[in-house]
Amino acid sequence: MKASFNTHFKALVLAAGLVSAFGAQASSTVIFDPTGTVGPANDVAFTTLDQRPGNALAIGASASSPVGTSFNLVYQANLGAAINSNGVSVFNQGDTVGGAARNFTFTAGFAETITGNTVVGGTNTVLTFGFASPATNAPTATNFFYMYATGASGNNLAGTGFATGIPILTGHFIASGYSSTFNANGGGAGTPLDGSGNNDYPGISTITGSGSTNATLVIDSFLPNYFPNLVAGATTSFIQTTQSLFFSTVDPAALMSSNGIANGNIPGATSVGTVNGITGPNTIFAADASQSFTTGVPEPLPAALIGLGLVALGLARRKAAKKD
Repeated sequence: MKASFNTHFKALVLAAGLVSAFGAQASSTVIFDPTGTVGPANDVAFTTLDQRPGNALAIGASASSPVGTSFNLVYQANLGAAINSNGVSVFNQGDTVGGAARNFTFTAGFAETITGNTVVGGTNTVLTFGFASPATNAPTATNFFYMYATGASGNNLAGTGFATGIPILTGHFIASGYSSTFNANGGGAGTPLDGSGNNDYPGISTITGSGSTNATLVIDSFLPNYFPNLVAGATTSFIQTTQSLFFSTVDPAALMSSNGIANGNIPGATSVGTVNGITGPNTIFAADASQSFTTGVPEPLPAALIGLGLVALGLARRKAAKKD
């Protein structure tokens, strides 16, 4: 009977391994405590973190860069709201929870390679991008993600205050599911870069255009007091729903973080020359991002995989019966 038990146990482990190895990650509700304290008193449940419009900077790239150009894109923004599965905000940036206003910021960066640069209609340029990793053609590729609990929101105009406070979530980007495009209107040069309130950069104009980026983020670490049910190694979709020029809803940032840790250590809007997107060396965008999480809960297995597990269990039983 001992041999039979061990064989059956091994078969069950094999079946469980199939579930672990082949079960797809399902989008799940994440528990978030804006206070970062132990216990469920301040917990809220969300499916999406929606960020306020922020800034993205393409370092060393413009609308005229040739195919094959690799560059780093860095991003920073404030949290807008945590939204549940019904589309209702369960937490908003600056809400008072546990007796204090709670604020959160984001910094991110990854490398891209220009895979297409097509002129359409004489002035419009359609650019496409691929994910670039340090192991391929971008040896100095940036790849980071940080979410911070901060005392106040970051300052979009100054570009500071985004890489401060306590890092409560970190991750890195992978090539799976990556896509990115930008439609640039070269004929829009002459449009003021800053169309959000006062023009803080009167000497800088910009091309106009819009684009989007879909990327997959792997969670490396998190503080469980803020995210009690997250799983290290789980993935989250990081979707920059818009990258737009000109800036109409947020100020262009004077400074950006190059690595997500240094607070405003590289020039932003002042590094794009007199015409953003043309004169370079860098190009700055207004960026609006959101992300949804998976917490490691597997989806139902395909029938073939379930069948494979059952076959393994059946073979183990036959082997055990012969020994008995």
